[in-house]
Amino acid sequence: MKTSLDKKRIVKSLGILAIGAVLTTGGLFLWQNQFDISLFSSAATNNIQAMIVLGERQDAQLSIHVSAVEKLINSQQTLPVETVNRAEEGAIISSLRDQAVLGYNDVTKPITNHVYFLVSFGKNITVNGITDKDSISEISSKTTKEVTTLIDLLSARPGVFPKGFTVFLATLLDPLDGISDVTSCKGAIPNNGKEYVNGVFEAVNNSIKTTGSIYPQYIKVVDVAKAFSGHGLTSTTPWFSDCLTLNVAGQAEMARLFVAAVEKE
Repeated sequence: MKTSLDKKRIVKSLGILAIGAVLTTGGLFLWQNQFDISLFSSAATNNIQAMIVLGERQDAQLSIHVSAVEKLINSQQTLPVETVNRAEEGAIISSLRDQAVLGYNDVTKPITNHVYFLVSFGKNITVNGITDKDSISEISSKTTKEVTTLIDLLSARPGVFPKGFTVFLATLLDPLDGISDVTSCKGAIPNNGKEYVNGVFEAVNNSIKTTGSIYPQYIKVVDVAKAFSGHGLTSTTPWFSDCLTLNVAGQAEMARLFVAAVEKE
């Protein structure tokens, strides 16, 4: 579904905000409080009833891009979107199905309109696979299976989503950026060989993108990995503060990417 947003104005304004967040002391606070909904024109529609968040982390950096998307949607609607956050710290990929069921059960009113799912996952299945030295193809297959299972679960319940749903599925961020020594992430990513580790990250992201292309009516892939390329932990312009956490610039970029993906719909 298309919106009537002024795209040039959004991109310019978000760029200014992202720069301000990086250069200003307490930039994270700046980002959270100056993402002004007046940036967006109002279409006065009520197309999106609920936004359900699924994933493997529950922290401040997740809340930043969820909040940004929420403000974007609310700027276009007369009725506010209901946000249900079911992401869990340390969850494994198969938890997405349970999170989805709990999420749409948590929506307080009967679902009569479109539902968005914001999904970020893959870190734990990747790290666990590297730890167990699973083959790259096995890890890739697990990723595909779990995404497919999630979509099959949601699409098999048309009565639950009478106006449909859209899954915004993020690719997996590689803090090593495909070029760093894996010892940079000691304790976070097992050092089982640079070529193997990089191969796993690449395979997981290829699986996400391929699965997205199989279900274009349901999945919109948010290719954060591509956008973050060149900004790994040891780069000259890192968007990570450590192997698991984005810095202020990374958080701002993540929010921008999700806002842009939702804005296109």
